[in-house]
Amino acid sequence: MPTVFRIIDTQTRLHTSPVELNARELAKLRFLFQSAGHFVEVEEGESEGTALNFEVNANGIALARFATVFPDRDDILSVVEEAQFLGRSLRVARSPQDPEVTLHVSQHITLSPDILLSRKQARAVVDCIGDTPSDEGTISLDRLRSALRDVSCHRRFEAARIEHIHEYLVRLAATDCGEQFPYLEWA
Repeated sequence: MPTVFRIIDTQTRLHTSPVELNARELAKLRFLFQSAGHFVEVEEGESEGTALNFEVNANGIALARFATVFPDRDDILSVVEEAQFLGRSLRVARSPQDPEVTLHVSQHITLSPDILLSRKQARAVVDCIGDTPSDEGTISLDRLRSALRDVSCHRRFEAARIEHIHEYLVRLAATDCGEQFPYLEWA
């Protein structure tokens, strides 16, 4: 199973609250994503067509298009607008304890693409940046930038024969996330 490295933010205060979606609104949302060519990232255990827990990068879809699909739902438009303003994914979720499906701004900052690595490569990357090797974790982008500037870090990447990943991480760490508090997460 691959390890995904992506930028997240769990600290920035959001100005919107989760919005409940009924079945028709969920279907409209899924159709909007599909017709725009935006594929959803379903969670483990879910299937594409019936997923109730997923994320999608909707930053390439105009807010006006959402407004035509949801003309009377200013709350939905507010969530979409905040996600787009912050460069984040939209998250659709339904918890086992709550029968309602909700739409909210995700923690996932989509300004840079995710990195998929094998478990072996992921452990090598975490070891090279000087963090405790584990299957899951986070490091602030500031701390990552500092680690990647260190010559000994680059040498560790070279020794592990994954210097191409070092170059990619340097570009990823340079992502400007505005006033957010970005972290690189792997899981």
